[in-house]
Amino acid sequence: GILLFLIELVLVAFIKFYPVDEQRQNNLHAATATLIVIMLLSLLMVPLVIYYSRSLSKYKIQLHERRLGQAQQMLHDINQQIATGPSIAGENKSTRSVGNSLSDVHQSSLLPNV
Repeated sequence: GILLFLIELVLVAFIKFYPVDEQRQNNLHAATATLIVIMLLSLLMVPLVIYYSRSLSKYKIQLHERRLGQAQQMLHDINQQIATGPSIAGENKSTRSVGNSLSDVHQSSLLPNV
């Protein structure tokens, strides 16, 4: 977005300063100077933008990996709690999962019968 804005500035400056008649020869120098300054700023801005986007991407990946690890740990803890809790008749504790616990909660006395 910033690069497109700088290109737009170059175009606006060239349209404003570009000589239409022979009396405005100095405007051509102003348009050329504007072009050179904006190009130098663009060359300075591109590496900065690349560095910023890489560091932002790296941070977001680390953040999501950490949150995914926390979610996996919570799921493991819930499965461990389910496995050590009271089992339904005929069901193996090691095969129970979070999905099976939803039916247990519905059958429990904590929820009103609908």
